[in-house]
Amino acid sequence: GLFDPSPDDPYSFRFAHDLVRESVAGATPAPRAARLHLVVADELERVAADEFAERIAHHLWSAGPLAEPARTATTLVRAGRCAARKSALTAAARHLHSAAQVARSAGLAEIELSALSLFTAVDGMREGYHALQLLERAEQVARDLGREREAADFLFSRWLTNAQGMRLDRARPLAQRLLEQGEGSADPILQAYGSYAWAIHQWGIGNIGEAFRYLNRTTTTILEELAHGNEEQLRRDLRLLGPVMLALMTALHGDVEKAHALLETVEAASGDDPYVLTVWAAFAVTVAVLSGDPVRARTAAKRGIAVDPEFSFLYFGAYQRLAQCWARA
Repeated sequence: GLFDPSPDDPYSFRFAHDLVRESVAGATPAPRAARLHLVVADELERVAADEFAERIAHHLWSAGPLAEPARTATTLVRAGRCAARKSALTAAARHLHSAAQVARSAGLAEIELSALSLFTAVDGMREGYHALQLLERAEQVARDLGREREAADFLFSRWLTNAQGMRLDRARPLAQRLLEQGEGSADPILQAYGSYAWAIHQWGIGNIGEAFRYLNRTTTTILEELAHGNEEQLRRDLRLLGPVMLALMTALHGDVEKAHALLETVEAASGDDPYVLTVWAAFAVTVAVLSGDPVRARTAAKRGIAVDPEFSFLYFGAYQRLAQCWARA
């Protein structure tokens, strides 16, 4: 009664109950358990590496130093990506944080940077950017590798962490640094980050006209890239703030219809990406509420909630749910 055949494969077996599995695992001496975890990982990888990415990552992590660090870290990154695709963001963040730890301990800078980049994207989708120490570490790793664009991604994320937390005294010098970096560079990504950061900081302190002008300065093609999926996830998510903030500033600057037209362009470019649609909906409902339009607020909230019914995207998903309450009232 300890084992049962698997329902879809009479040649394989599984524990009859999790309590049985946990009892066996708990009674196994740690050195032997680590070796068994490695054997299980090897076998799962041989059978179907892609299908079992998260399980393989668990077993390699549990095997500790018996597994090659590069293999463990790479598999944890793959598991994080797999979990993120299913909107299992807490599990994804856990995998990616572990991957960064393993890679850092082994001196695997490229893998560490990859893990930290995806962790930052997942963290932003889940609760907004807030892991300041990891962002500082990621920026340093990127600069050490000569990856200036990626270093700018993390610097912008650090600024955004402070801006979202309304720590404007800390946000201002970072926004200033991004602006100066962008104005001194021919790279459109760095220019966009500078304009976005300075504009959003101006909005934060109440200078709507200045915010509007700086957001209109950028000529980057984020909407085209959104439609074709041409960017890394973190950079795409960060740059997505530009067009939606421009829509908000346009509304606050007095042209509500143009703001809605900009938001419609973002919606059209988003395809069926649930996170992009969540961000779009958060700003669409905000513009609708600020302009006193409950019908538009309810319509945008309904679509935003529909693409994330489990409320995985806590930070931006809250806007739709609050706006829906306002629209009903």
